This record gives sequence, structure tokens and C-alpha cells, in this order.
Amino acid sequence: MTDITKKQESQPQLSLKDKIQTLKDRVHRAKLLTNKPLVCDVSGSMDAYVEDSNLRAIDVLRECVENFEGAPMYAFHSFPERIYHSSKLGEPRGGTEMASAFDLVKKDSFKEIILITDGQPNNESAALKSARGLKIDIIYIGPPPTPTFLEKLAKVTGGKFEKLSLIGPAASKSLEDKVRLLIGDGS
Repeated sequence: MTDITKKQESQPQLSLKDKIQTLKDRVHRAKLLTNKPLVCDVSGSMDAYVEDSNLRAIDVLRECVENFEGAPMYAFHSFPERIYHSSKLGEPRGGTEMASAFDLVKKDSFKEIILITDGQPNNESAALKSARGLKIDIIYIGPPPTPTFLEKLAKVTGGKFEKLSLIGPAASKSLEDKVRLLIGDGS
């Protein structure tokens, strides 16, 4: 039996009304993110396992962004790319090249982003320089200690900094809740 089949069997069957509401919720979130894309770290360190879980950080991130399908999304490691579906986050690899990710979202005319990361950039000064002109809300999902650079980045760009401990099977729901708060979705 495949993982997808197991996941479908373990989930309760939703009524048509609930399915429609779920779809409406996803569309609403995507609309809120239209001008504030998710910029997702998929560097090698995202292969680490979440505490008290059999999920890796990348798995938690994938589960979270599934709920924001249709919204603009970017993934970055040693280079950035625009992605069109959460499954395109790929496997963790490479470094944490934030500067080029910021350059790409600015090239696509975005002024505000939500950065989800577990680490330090390859080059702090290049990341700060590329961040000029962006408002960056940051969700840190890595282990302690929290990199002071990320708090500084949020402060100098006028963004918010949120820290989230990924623990247990509810980690993706916790991450989704943080993203919803940052986009102003109170649902």
C-alpha cells in the first residue's frame, strides 16, 4: 500500500459541504498570499527529523504549504526557483542562498514575503543587501539557538519574526497557523 493510500484511509471522509468549505478556505488563503509569497528554505539542513516525530523538517514544510496551493511560492537552496505546487519543493540539498532568493522575488515585483527557514544564509551581508526594498516576515523552524541574523533581518526590513519549535506530529499544523497569522488570515 502506498503512503498516499494509507494517508487517505486514515483520514475521515469529508462531506461535500466540508470539502467545499476546505476548498473555499484554500482559495481565501491563496488570495491573501497573492502579494506576499512563501519563500521556503529547502537547503540540506531541512533533511533533519522533527523532535518526537518520524517527519523531517521538509516534510512538515510540504504539509503546511499544501494548504496554500495557488499562492506564489519560491524554494531556495544553492539557487532559487519559483514553484507552482508544494510537491515541487524537492528534497533538501545545497546551501542556504537567501540573497538570490530575495533577488528573484524582487525581480517578480513582490515587496513583502514570508520566509520559512531553519538556518543562516551562506552570506549574511549579501542577504541583507538583497533584502533592501522587501518587508520580510520570518518563521524560524530550526533547532535552538535561534540565529540572531534572522531576528536582525526581520527588524531591518520592517517584518515580524516568529520562532516555531517543530515537535511531534502536529508540527505542520503549528506552522500553518503561524503562516496564517502572518498573512492576516484569522480563520
